[in-house]
Amino acid sequence: MRIINPYSDMHSHTFTYSDGLNSVDEMVIMAGRTGIRKFAITDHSISHLRQHDIEKKTSASCVRFRWKNIHNDVKVIFGVEADLISENGRVDFLNYSKTRDFVILSAHRHVYQGDPEKITEGYIKALERHHEEIDCIGHLCANYFGKEVNVERVVDAANHFNVPVELNCANLAFGKTNMEKLNQMLGMVDRIYVNSDSHTLYDMMYLRIEGLKFLREKGYVE
Repeated sequence: MRIINPYSDMHSHTFTYSDGLNSVDEMVIMAGRTGIRKFAITDHSISHLRQHDIEKKTSASCVRFRWKNIHNDVKVIFGVEADLISENGRVDFLNYSKTRDFVILSAHRHVYQGDPEKITEGYIKALERHHEEIDCIGHLCANYFGKEVNVERVVDAANHFNVPVELNCANLAFGKTNMEKLNQMLGMVDRIYVNSDSHTLYDMMYLRIEGLKFLREKGYVE
């Protein structure tokens, strides 16, 4: 197992376009304070935002044509936490910032509309159809689909299509991870991202540290 991003954090959310508590600029400033070199803002898909009554706060053109990092030397990219919608592999890739420089494929309660018992097929079909667009599979071992998802089959497909999976440090730190399936995932995956899934400045400062500590203590990395 290889960690792809030892000096970057590729999963975060802002108040500007999603359900985070802080603005794009506040998150970028904190990214600089943590010492990371690259940072991805991956606000939720429109399906997710509509399900949770989260409205757009500003125009997408601000990010696409006008925003620049004036705070530090961190490379900032804008992407999307895309949502798996159904067991036939349908995915919502669109978010309010209309950016897809980094795509995380995740499944969320109340946004996934298919049969939970068939969510494994949904992941696999999404990978078959969209693996060239997907950069990472997010929080595969989250508790809310912990009973239904077959981690072995999904990771096998991800390895086949050369798509990394994520150690989601927020879920790990806040007790929202199926630990049995997480250890199964870590034991067979080729490559992982260690991401904070930050929704607050505190998350960005501390959660990746906790995730990397977990990997060392369990013997997955030195």
